[in-house]
Amino acid sequence: MNIKRILSRVIDIFVVLAAFLLTNSTAFSAIVQFPDLANPSGYAWTVVAACIIIIVALLIQLKFLSLWNDYQKSWKKQLPLVVFIVFCLSSSVWSVYFVASLYELSLMVFSSLVGAYLVVRYKPETSFEILRYFGIFSVLASFLLLYVAPPLARLDNPVFLGAWRGIFWHRNHMGSLMAFFSAIFLLKAAMARHLRGHLIVNAVFFILSAVLVYGSRSATGVLIFCILNGLLLLAFLWLYIRHSLAKKHYLILAIVGGVIAVILLANLNIIFGLLGRSSSMTGRIPLWADLITRVWVAKPILGYGFGALWNQEAFRVSLQARHGWTYQVFFSDNGYLDILLNTGLVGLALFMVFFVRTGIKGGKLFLKTSSLLSLFPLLTFIYILAANISYSFLLEVDQFVWMLLVMAAFWSTRMLAVNNSSYSNASSPQP
Repeated sequence: MNIKRILSRVIDIFVVLAAFLLTNSTAFSAIVQFPDLANPSGYAWTVVAACIIIIVALLIQLKFLSLWNDYQKSWKKQLPLVVFIVFCLSSSVWSVYFVASLYELSLMVFSSLVGAYLVVRYKPETSFEILRYFGIFSVLASFLLLYVAPPLARLDNPVFLGAWRGIFWHRNHMGSLMAFFSAIFLLKAAMARHLRGHLIVNAVFFILSAVLVYGSRSATGVLIFCILNGLLLLAFLWLYIRHSLAKKHYLILAIVGGVIAVILLANLNIIFGLLGRSSSMTGRIPLWADLITRVWVAKPILGYGFGALWNQEAFRVSLQARHGWTYQVFFSDNGYLDILLNTGLVGLALFMVFFVRTGIKGGKLFLKTSSLLSLFPLLTFIYILAANISYSFLLEVDQFVWMLLVMAAFWSTRMLAVNNSSYSNASSPQP
């Protein structure tokens, strides 16, 4: 094995480990959610420096592997994403807190570049395995921390006293991520159902992740767990019976689904009551109304600048006092609202174009290929769609979920291109 190949493998390991560490740089329990941005040698700018180093390593690896042209072409197929990122970068010009925007934008660009790299560099099966291994690490590390240092792995505030947070900073964060990882384990178990050892291992981690969701006491986590795994079961069932279904069956299913949705929306109080929550979603709805009527209306078109609003402690404390919370309000607990506040109507519209496009492509990929692995982009889209209704997973708490979204976008686009190419080759006349 020559030196170049050894160096390439070292860079592979370095980039992957750093990607997951840095995109979760403010998500772990031992990290301050809002680092001191005024200190040039502090934690925040050390993370930014590390991001720059990883990007350089990433570029070197693309050169080593002759993947640079492929990487560029993949980005050219993501025009809505590029436009949104450029607009976010432009928002630093009118940001009310330029330093915060610079810091948050650095992390966003890093997670975007790395997310695209993971899809271009590795086969879909390998990318999926990398995410699954991070899920395994998160589950084991959370249980280990709960065992060796319970005070660090549980919340001690009076509202959620004793709720599990594992290695993450908050119970909602862990509950939501563990719900996502449970779906990853279930999907892998289905993919490996003929291999008894793999089936058992993934079944065990599915159960362990479900236990962590329960221990978090997060209504968000429970709902996402039910949504993702319920949809997976329906997808598995559809794969088995799709050839027996006619248009009338789909019409009946659509009507039944619509009726169920109406019944659920009409009885939200009962549903929230079953989960131990009020119809105000633990104070979120009054907060959202306040943010829209008092904050967003002041800068409705372009917003306050990417990442600028919630990094201001005075702003967080003022909301805490106004709503009588026992702790600071760290964000709006709605990813879409936070994008609206920071980048205005223009930024939210640009994001939604990219986001909806990603969901449509994920759905097309699954319907065209009908493979279990092709479910991943659609599963990720549904997770992000649901998780950000009552939590700010998009570009606020950390960058990991944003990286997942970028991966889903690149993955579905590349796999659809491969599928179309294979179909064209199979359909063309043979000499």
